[in-house]
Amino acid sequence: MAQGSRLFWSGPVLFALALLVRLPGIGRPEIGDESAAVVAAGQTLTGIVELLVTRDAHPPLYFFLIYLWGMLSRELWWLRLLSVAFGAAACVLIYKIGAETFSPWIGRVTFFVVTLSPLLVFISQYLRPYSLALLLSVASVFLVTRLLCASDSRSFARFLAGYTACAVLVLYTFYFSLFVVLAVNLFLFVHFMRWAPKRLAAWGVSAVIVGLAYLPWLPYYTAQMERVYSGISSSTPMLKEAKMGFYVGTVQVGAIARAFLALLQVDESRASAVRVSVHYSEPVLLLIVLAGGLTVLCLAVTGYWRLRRSGQLPALASLVLLVAGVPIGCAVILSVAGDLGLFRPIAINLRYFGESAAFFAFVLSAWLLSVKPRFLATGAIVALCLLFAVQLRFIYDYPFNDQSRLLEILNRNQDIELVVSFTSSVEPLFDKTNRQRFRDRYRTLILSPDGVEAGMSAIARHDRFYLFQITTAERMVQFPTFARQFELALKRHDFVKAEEERVSDVLTVAVFERRGLP
Repeated sequence: MAQGSRLFWSGPVLFALALLVRLPGIGRPEIGDESAAVVAAGQTLTGIVELLVTRDAHPPLYFFLIYLWGMLSRELWWLRLLSVAFGAAACVLIYKIGAETFSPWIGRVTFFVVTLSPLLVFISQYLRPYSLALLLSVASVFLVTRLLCASDSRSFARFLAGYTACAVLVLYTFYFSLFVVLAVNLFLFVHFMRWAPKRLAAWGVSAVIVGLAYLPWLPYYTAQMERVYSGISSSTPMLKEAKMGFYVGTVQVGAIARAFLALLQVDESRASAVRVSVHYSEPVLLLIVLAGGLTVLCLAVTGYWRLRRSGQLPALASLVLLVAGVPIGCAVILSVAGDLGLFRPIAINLRYFGESAAFFAFVLSAWLLSVKPRFLATGAIVALCLLFAVQLRFIYDYPFNDQSRLLEILNRNQDIELVVSFTSSVEPLFDKTNRQRFRDRYRTLILSPDGVEAGMSAIARHDRFYLFQITTAERMVQFPTFARQFELALKRHDFVKAEEERVSDVLTVAVFERRGLP
């Protein structure tokens, strides 16, 4: 390799490239559930644990790091910079896995796919644990690839210790990362049992350490889950568009479709045909997800068991497939079980599957490189990167985020004087970010579960008003009783719902007006 080429593909240069892609837009206003991390930056460590147990549903590691990072500054862009750095570092490690384990070209194409991936850029700019979970998951797989190639016991022990530490840390970062840990341990168990039985005991010790290390957090996890699910019926329908879309988006098909909409300047959030299509294709997409997940698992297992020699490439390919497919397969199974009433329902969101998206990028890169003749492969890779680059406009400008959609709705209804918010575990989104911009046009009213009647006396003085429903974990618990009280109060004051729009996965906006209003 030429000296210039070697310099370009060095870790610092790749990190800088990934960082540059992720920096634009990190100064945008706070959105959705980023508030928990903002609040955590000003807490003590014990205060963070209390915050997570009473108001959130994540492990504490990321919030501890935000607390330490926030000692230098609590500016929103500065807090987000930590997530940006995690996401950029993950891109470098993904390149190293591809280049050192498979081939330099697979490493290079995969690097550009994950660097430009709209999903992975988004979670790198989001003030939540997803980018740290991505980095730790990629690091654990990287260390596994190293330990499989370790020729002496000392190197093996060093890499196994590193993997064990990453597994513990990722479990203290994001609950869904458990599926990645399960996938890696399934691979290690099968591999050692088949090819290196003498190292099976060492793997067992590693697995026990990971389990024991998690025990101190287990009571807090139990308290979180009891709070989150205490007000939710086991028959609550959870098969929403996001659940069906996460698989398509994870393998980047959704990103490509949105890129074409961007080129056509089509606002997908208002394209009713898209919504109808997603709604009616829900059962079909579910079958595709299940069939795809089972196919990936079968290919990984059968491909592994057909390995007859000590070559590592097929085994590592199986590891990549398992890490890509097992989290999605497990999440779908749990979701379906919840919808059938067999298990407590579990909410699925596209951003939970950044780890799977990163490893699907290996499969996508290998497929693109296999296209013949070579100029078609090059064209396909360039076209994919260009489509992703166009799609990044949506991430940078964020036209479909809560803030922009709220502003659009507010400007669409000039005759409304009141904005009503339900309480939530964080300060209501509208009241926090938009009140200063519209204080001359709108009054704001925050309703609480014990203040419905008092609030209705203020609402009754208006003919039309907005209602912003922020659906957080705490709101899920409070909402059923609160909603019934509010609905009865609306009927007594002769209000009816004129229109309703879902702004995001955590926010719904409804317009209420007095019955008979022209």
